[in-house]
Amino acid sequence: MNRLLERSSLQLIGGLLLILSSSPALAAPTPIWQVSSAQEPVAIAAADATVLTLTRTGRLEGRDLRSGRITRTQTLGAARRWVGLEVQGDLVLAHFESSTAAGLVALERTRLQVRWAWWSPVTGRNLGTTRIVGVARGVVIWAETFDGAYIGNRVYGIDARTGRQRWMVTGVDVFGINGTTLELSNTPFGGPQVLSLKRVSLETGTATAQEINPPRRSQCAQNEIAGVNGPLGIAGGRLWTVAQDGCGAFAFGVRLNSTAAPVVRDLPPGSNVGNPVPDLVRTNDAMRAYWLERRGSSSTLPTLVALDLSSGARTTFGKVTGIVPQIKRYGSRLVVVDDATVRVFNARTGKAVRSLETRAVDAVVAAGVLVMLNRDRVAVYRL
Repeated sequence: MNRLLERSSLQLIGGLLLILSSSPALAAPTPIWQVSSAQEPVAIAAADATVLTLTRTGRLEGRDLRSGRITRTQTLGAARRWVGLEVQGDLVLAHFESSTAAGLVALERTRLQVRWAWWSPVTGRNLGTTRIVGVARGVVIWAETFDGAYIGNRVYGIDARTGRQRWMVTGVDVFGINGTTLELSNTPFGGPQVLSLKRVSLETGTATAQEINPPRRSQCAQNEIAGVNGPLGIAGGRLWTVAQDGCGAFAFGVRLNSTAAPVVRDLPPGSNVGNPVPDLVRTNDAMRAYWLERRGSSSTLPTLVALDLSSGARTTFGKVTGIVPQIKRYGSRLVVVDDATVRVFNARTGKAVRSLETRAVDAVVAAGVLVMLNRDRVAVYRL
């Protein structure tokens, strides 16, 4: 496990990968290139014409997207547990966690030179998940969640140039970046019938509070609001939130500092008895709400469905086998990684573009190819 990746062998391979039985009959794809490693790669990202691979031991490699040839490397060290990799603007951000801290190492995108490292102590706290909300106004927004804690999130603003922490705030959940402001939900889970916002200046971290009453649906005789469930994101200049009344769940979008009426979108009921809220899935696509729709017996596989929040248009994708699949949108392509498959869909129509039966850790689309990460290898396929 501690062999360096430069001992990995790069080879073109043939072979057959089964296409899902529900997909059209297609010739089994052959990778453009594949590289295997005993280092156990844990994360991939794509920047320009380069595939970036981060291993559990902290080895970061950049490979030419078309040939697989190594073009640059960086050793970040094995002392930390490396868990994620993202490209944001001119930065490559590597996530790490340990028993005492969680944080980031920022590298220059072109040369993979380390620019700074930042971490947050987690001693005495039960760390759940970490994620990068985004980079805006020269600030990297980093969020931590904690298991069993109603506080939900600690959100940090880190100077993108120096790595200095500018501010830290808490909130239940994150809407996202709205111009010069970070929008947080401060409504407790299962809490009151009002949306409590915390609006944070990206520059200073100064927070202001605002409360918004959900709209009443006129078509619902039982239109008393039963609760505000949580944020969906920011789309079309509106903050979108899930709420429920006597008729079930719905999403509503509001323009802050405006007298414009909220936009309401109906949502289907949840799959569990007594749960009016659908099984929503978090993605990087702020323009749409995604959920898993289950019909029939409990053994029936759920179908992935998306609702365009601005237009109200609904798109149905294929069935998924994972309880919580990974879903990412890359332009006109939607990549779904579940327990047994990697599938690429046309994000607008829902039509399947590529389907591979494999247990992947992650997959990304870049420059017209699919880059797939398994436990011991990275492979690149044509779309």
